[in-house]
Amino acid sequence: MARVLFVSSTVGFGGAQQCLIDLVTHLPESITPIVVVSGEGRLLDEIRRHHIEYYVVPSRGWWYSRFRIKCLVRCCRNLVAVYRIIAICRKHQVHLVYTNTLYSPVGALAARRLRVPHIWHAHEFSHLNNIQYFDYGMTRSMAIVDQYSRAVICPSESLKRDLSRFVESGKLSSVHNGVSKYCANGEVLVSRLRRRDNECFSILMIGAVVEF
Repeated sequence: MARVLFVSSTVGFGGAQQCLIDLVTHLPESITPIVVVSGEGRLLDEIRRHHIEYYVVPSRGWWYSRFRIKCLVRCCRNLVAVYRIIAICRKHQVHLVYTNTLYSPVGALAARRLRVPHIWHAHEFSHLNNIQYFDYGMTRSMAIVDQYSRAVICPSESLKRDLSRFVESGKLSSVHNGVSKYCANGEVLVSRLRRRDNECFSILMIGAVVEF
């Protein structure tokens, strides 16, 4: 039985968090998921609803929007989070650490300390849409993503091309996000769509177009 620690440092419930829930709820029986979240929120509600083992470990991101003055505070909180995650990994004898989004490096740092394989599932472009900026600069931060990961998963070829400037090509994989057939309330989504028997239906995925 393989034990995988999934680390999410965000508490909201956007696309990346939905992908995480879809992943941990569709794993084969041979893999036991344990999830680390940074606080209360919709994501934790979903984890509880699916009866997945979890831990709450407060952590912060490693980028800022306007001013970098809280960098030291973020570093101190994340240092504490890293050692708490290390303790969780040792308790469960975790075989693999998976970090969801580039928002925080705490999962990668803990895996590095324990010499446990780490996978980073990136959902953001390296330029962060020119809205946020890495505390340690883009080049240094992306070097950590590369050096502290056994593999880096991208949900699109576009993101893979962007990260290929910093991450070893052999580590990068493009895996498109799946679409769960269930709504948030557990109702089967397909049953709500009007269609005749045996008729295929199409789903239009709408995203954002961001200039960079």
